[in-house]
Amino acid sequence: MPKACILCKCEKYQTIWSYQEPDQYEAHIRITAEDYYRAWVQCTNCGFYYSIYSRPENALDELYETAYRGNVPWRKMGVEETFKKVTALPPEKSETKTRINWIKGELARLRKEGFVPERLGPYELLDIGGGNGIMGYEFQDKDWKSSVIDPNDGVSFVKTVGLDYEQGFYKPGMFTRKFDMLSLVNVLEHVLDPVAVLDGSARDLNPGGFIYIEVPDAINFKLKPKDDDIFNSCHLWFWDPITLGGMLNRVGYDPLAVKRFHAAKGHYGLMVLAAAN
Repeated sequence: MPKACILCKCEKYQTIWSYQEPDQYEAHIRITAEDYYRAWVQCTNCGFYYSIYSRPENALDELYETAYRGNVPWRKMGVEETFKKVTALPPEKSETKTRINWIKGELARLRKEGFVPERLGPYELLDIGGGNGIMGYEFQDKDWKSSVIDPNDGVSFVKTVGLDYEQGFYKPGMFTRKFDMLSLVNVLEHVLDPVAVLDGSARDLNPGGFIYIEVPDAINFKLKPKDDDIFNSCHLWFWDPITLGGMLNRVGYDPLAVKRFHAAKGHYGLMVLAAAN
């Protein structure tokens, strides 16, 4: 399935790595080795990294709706057990707490330095694709309340910890109320059209609202081996600071803070806080 680059529409690319057999995620939804092909390629025009593949384009929807967070070989614990373990971690051992401290610290800095106007709370976060509930739960404090939307059908337990939860795939404009921040933590690399998911999402924000995005960093291609799980079949796109910033500008956001980081699991990621323009 050769595709044009979703960022610049160029149809020329160079192949970085290719695979001839389904990985564990594809095998779980009965993708077979017959006529199989998957590859990581890089756009020769803008440098964006993306995946091309032989499976049906929407094949992974079944995985995300029923199994991705459940009792499957790539999960050592169930969703609720993972929630309890991670939320009990001390701050110095929690990637979620570190992420939230960075976001709230950058928000305070940006307001203090006049990049965005001062605003009074309370505020509301919509965590998109945050079905394990951890990000939404940890983000809540005296100023913030959280809601979660996720396609998985087995995570309604998050309602018991004070989170509003809606099952489904996010689409801009689907909510009747507005939020002060949208967060997509390790989400955009999974969706078929990340530009479409973001385009128009600012309509779901109150004036002066923000979006927080965390995605795999394209530097993984230089620092991690071909068979590392970061390059699994569920991941479709990789950004660097330039391509991520360009995509956000295109859909109506100004990136105000960007950070590259090395995650505890060993991969490299990008985090960006942007304001609706």
